[in-house]
Amino acid sequence: MLLDDETARAEARRLKLRVRGTLGVLAQAYRANILSFSEIELLIQEIAARPDIWISAKLCEQTLQALRDS
Repeated sequence: MLLDDETARAEARRLKLRVRGTLGVLAQAYRANILSFSEIELLIQEIAARPDIWISAKLCEQTLQALRDS
């Protein structure tokens, strides 16, 4: 189940469900060879540049670096 609402994610945690954010889903897609690194890099850079998505550019860069290092 994909959720993009903090209230819904809090409820999922309360129910002891595993919660993963957007960057975590993208990282998992890369590790499962669903998306290439260049596709992931482009998506994450687009996320970092958008003011309507509340994911910091720093966290985006940290995620990309972790994927590069893996």
